[in-house]
Amino acid sequence: MTYPFQRKLAASMIAVAAFSMSSTAVFAQQAPAPAPTPSGAQGSSAIDQEAIDNFAVASIEIQQILAKWEPRLNSAQSEAQVQEIRENQQEELMAALQANDLDITAYNTILQVANNDPELAQRIQQRQQQLLQ
Repeated sequence: MTYPFQRKLAASMIAVAAFSMSSTAVFAQQAPAPAPTPSGAQGSSAIDQEAIDNFAVASIEIQQILAKWEPRLNSAQSEAQVQEIRENQQEELMAALQANDLDITAYNTILQVANNDPELAQRIQQRQQQLLQ
């Protein structure tokens, strides 16, 4: 069963995953804030409310960043332009994660747990709705 939450955040997961490998070195040079690292057995119980709040804000910001850069990517005239646009987009995505005390690993972990845990997905979605009101 596919939940609306999964469809809505699929694009942000893909985008974050796409730049995660190239951004690992950037995060390694910086001191990332502590982030939840739930294992499969622990599930959503290892993800506290602060992490949910941070994830909810970051996911909204990521969606906005992706929407902002999409027209620029679509209108790029060369591979060089695409590369430059993607680098700028990546910087903004990274900043959004850092501003919300997350790194790529923590963001993707929470997203994966939420995709497999309807209760966590609902909690995140409720928080997002609160933030968007």
